[in-house]
Amino acid sequence: MNVHISISLKAMLFLVSMLLLLALSVGIATAGPQQQPQQSVSAAAVGTGFTYQGLLKQSNVAANGTFDFQFKLYDASTGGNLINNAAMSAAGVTNGILTKEDVAVSNGLFTTELNFGPAFATFKGDARYLEIGVRPWQSTGTYTVLNPRQAVTPVPYALNAASVGGLSAAEVEAAYNATSNIGGKVSKAGDTMTGNLSFGQTTRQMLNLWGTAYGIGVQSLTTYFRSDSGFAWFNKGTHNDATNNAGTGGTTLMTLDSAGKLSPKSLGVSGNVAVGGNVEANGNLAAAGNVIVNGNVVATGNITSKNMPAIASGQEHVASLVVYPPFTSGSRAMDDVTITVPGPGFLFVTAFADVFLQGSFGDACCGEFKLDRVALDGSGAALLTRVRFYGGSEETRYVSWVLPVDAAGPVRLRTTASNTLSDKDMRTMDHNLTVLFIPARP
Repeated sequence: MNVHISISLKAMLFLVSMLLLLALSVGIATAGPQQQPQQSVSAAAVGTGFTYQGLLKQSNVAANGTFDFQFKLYDASTGGNLINNAAMSAAGVTNGILTKEDVAVSNGLFTTELNFGPAFATFKGDARYLEIGVRPWQSTGTYTVLNPRQAVTPVPYALNAASVGGLSAAEVEAAYNATSNIGGKVSKAGDTMTGNLSFGQTTRQMLNLWGTAYGIGVQSLTTYFRSDSGFAWFNKGTHNDATNNAGTGGTTLMTLDSAGKLSPKSLGVSGNVAVGGNVEANGNLAAAGNVIVNGNVVATGNITSKNMPAIASGQEHVASLVVYPPFTSGSRAMDDVTITVPGPGFLFVTAFADVFLQGSFGDACCGEFKLDRVALDGSGAALLTRVRFYGGSEETRYVSWVLPVDAAGPVRLRTTASNTLSDKDMRTMDHNLTVLFIPARP
């Protein structure tokens, strides 16, 4: 059954701005003798709702009964934009729709309170039109929208509420949204605010920079910064929407991705550095104290600290790419490294080589992988350590040594693979020599 419903409006709109105005203390000059001051009485706080009265007809006959209503605000008489803001949501308006259920209608007349939140957030002086939908009580069907929309018009004194105490409606809204005590006039965008901005004593996310996924807040004993992706630190430049882009004339100093990987341009620390995972620096890594990493340390520049001034690494070869020809009854130099130490201390040397010696375990001795300290001109060598192996073995051989250094200067180190068997081939594959310098205590 189709029900035709029409409505005529008798707007009794008492905007909160008018009520606030009436709550102000106003001095009235009167003629005649001066009266004795009277005891002041505190006025009760005024809400943000206003009374709405309408006349509902069904089939051109005044309606009686109970009905459900929906009220929406638009910025145009037809089409236009639905008004919806955070202040309305806080007042109980859902997605811009204010629902009033079980409204009694008698002889067509009904009265209800409409609350679209603070007037300065919704009624800013721009045109507003009220769209009304209605359906019978206890119905779960759709609402019948009444046409046309009704213009919301202010009463004369409410016009003065557009500017209260020298503050514009926009400035009043700014003061409300700041949730803080701001002395003097609220500045417009671009001005400098003098004084402090306080967010009170409640732990929460105070600033939502782009929705709630990007913001700044306070929890118990912690100030936090929230991001749905990553963080970046820029020096100079201009805004650019591209990720980790410092903009024209800017430099990216450091980034932190969503996996927790910190990527600084360079890292200088006055104390100790302790990391539970890997450290990767696209530049130098410097610390005045210890560097303790429970993982890998990778840097494209130097890695220095007070207790670890230098690291030197020899040549490293990949077995799948480099396989040297076999040789018998001789030696093959593997890594040859010269480093310059800054003063007295110790060189911690580690080296390895993948080698294969033909034959069987019972063959005569043998193959050898050794570490020598070599004269700078190559004229002589002093054996530091070695490891031997027999025929038929294909293994990675390791050697390590702690070499005392008495003074600053260059030190040359070399690893060699030797084969003493004239009838057996030896093959060498990937190998590496790494040197770590530790200075002597003063």
